[in-house]
Amino acid sequence: MVTMAHAREDAGFTLSELIVVVGLLGMVLGIAYAGFSVAASGSRMSDRQAYLSREVGAPLEFADRVLTQAFDFDTSYPGLNPNRFAFYTDQDSDGNRERYVIEVVGTRLLVTSEEEGGGRPRRQVVWSEHNANLAAGEPLFRYYDMHGTQITSMGDLPGNAKRIVMTIVTEHDGTRLKDGREMFLRNR
Repeated sequence: MVTMAHAREDAGFTLSELIVVVGLLGMVLGIAYAGFSVAASGSRMSDRQAYLSREVGAPLEFADRVLTQAFDFDTSYPGLNPNRFAFYTDQDSDGNRERYVIEVVGTRLLVTSEEEGGGRPRRQVVWSEHNANLAAGEPLFRYYDMHGTQITSMGDLPGNAKRIVMTIVTEHDGTRLKDGREMFLRNR
């Protein structure tokens, strides 16, 4: 005769046991999904910070370094405007002037440099392919005199500009990012 105890051993898992296992499996998967979401969010934030550093921070740092050494403006064609600044410096202190042009052309942020006297050849570097200054209507440069008054007439720049505010606008993943830096023209 087969008793109930022997029949249960051969029957497999009970419904209660299956419900407990499925519930535990659901909890483990839920915790794993939450951990994955946090890691993915952190990765997106890290990507955004790296993008901001490359597209905005590095150009501002470079511009600050060379603009503080500027001792003369280049007003030759096409001249100076809110999205183009051309100037001379002797950054490497070799006695030869270097000419730099920092400008926005479409969605590109460019810096062009060359050394007078046959030194270093002309070089153009694309800082950013994703610049949004023109699209946002935000000037790359704002020029100020020694009293803090903004200079709007580009003809007044060479004799009066003592301070420049450079603002870079870019877009990343549909978000507009913007940062700027105030720079003093020490050698003027």
